[in-house]
Amino acid sequence: MISGKWIYRSFHNNTEKINNDPQKALDLLFGEGELTFTSKELNRWSATLSFGDEWVMDLAGFIEDRGLADGFILNGTGIGRDNTNTAGWVYQYRGFVLSPWPAGVNEFPSIVGSVIRTIGHDNGAAGKVASFIAVKIAD
Repeated sequence: MISGKWIYRSFHNNTEKINNDPQKALDLLFGEGELTFTSKELNRWSATLSFGDEWVMDLAGFIEDRGLADGFILNGTGIGRDNTNTAGWVYQYRGFVLSPWPAGVNEFPSIVGSVIRTIGHDNGAAGKVASFIAVKIAD
């Protein structure tokens, strides 16, 4: 279920209402990229998260199946690649892979969760938390 390519979007956790203001809605976007799962073995997974050619992170982690009614949990760490704009970046991810709705129409698999910046970089401090959504791209 988690194999393949996904559109990844993370959002600033901001409680201010946007009141139909398109710019305020756009300002909530923290990052957007393509998440590609490269392997899944038993309870382990790995992926790449690309925000463009020079903005790539390598992710890896483990899968928790807590017997939840709504799928399973992905836990992992994303590390920026050496010699790219992400070198030195470290983020932690926790996402819930949601099960499909029984009566869903044209539904795409999705992962919802949060991400925390583990090590500060550029002007961003460690501890920044954002919410994310990943939606699988149709095969």
